[in-house]
Amino acid sequence: MSEENWIDLFSKYLIVERQYSEKTNTAYMEDINNFLLFLENSGDENYLTVTHQDIRVYLSYLHDEKYSRNSISRKLSSLRSFYQFLLKNEVAAENPFSYVQMRNKQSRLPKFFYEKEMQVLFETVKGDTPLDFRNEALLEVLYGTGIRVSECAGLTLPDIDFDTGVLLVLGKGNKERYIPFGSFAASALDQY
Repeated sequence: MSEENWIDLFSKYLIVERQYSEKTNTAYMEDINNFLLFLENSGDENYLTVTHQDIRVYLSYLHDEKYSRNSISRKLSSLRSFYQFLLKNEVAAENPFSYVQMRNKQSRLPKFFYEKEMQVLFETVKGDTPLDFRNEALLEVLYGTGIRVSECAGLTLPDIDFDTGVLLVLGKGNKERYIPFGSFAASALDQY
C-alpha cells in the first residue's frame, strides 16, 4: 500500500475510531505532511526508515523555524500517533517517536477577575427587563459551572435539568458531559 493510502487510513482512523474533530484531524494531517516534506527535502523520502538522528535534525529545524514549544509538542504527538498506527498495522517495525518528549511545556496562566471585579460585573446586569434576566442567567451559568462560552451558547432548555441541578453540555469534539450548577444559577435560569 502506498504512503498516501496509509495517511488516508490514519485520517479515517482518527475520525471514526478515535472520534477526533475535523479540526484536530486537519492539524494531524498537516503535521504529518510537513514532516514528510521535511524528509523529502533532506534527501530521505522513506518515512519507514526514520531514525532518532532524523528526529533530532527535524527538532532542530522546527526550533530554527521559530515554532513554539507547544507547537513542536503537538507535532510530536501527531507523529507519535501516526507511527503507533503504522506499528499496530505492522507497516513499521518500531515507533521512532515513542521516546521523544518535550520538557517543560509552556503553560499560560488563565486570566481571572478579582472578587470586587466580579461584584461590579454582576451589578451591571441587575434589572427588570428580559435582557437583564438573560444576561444574569448567562453570567451565573458561566461563573457557576466554568463551561466555555461556546458551550453556554449551545445550551437549550431541554439541556437543563432543574430537578438534579445539571446541564447537558456539548463540548469540544461533539462530546457530551453533565455539569452540575448551583442555586444562584438555578434561580437566575428560572427567572429568565
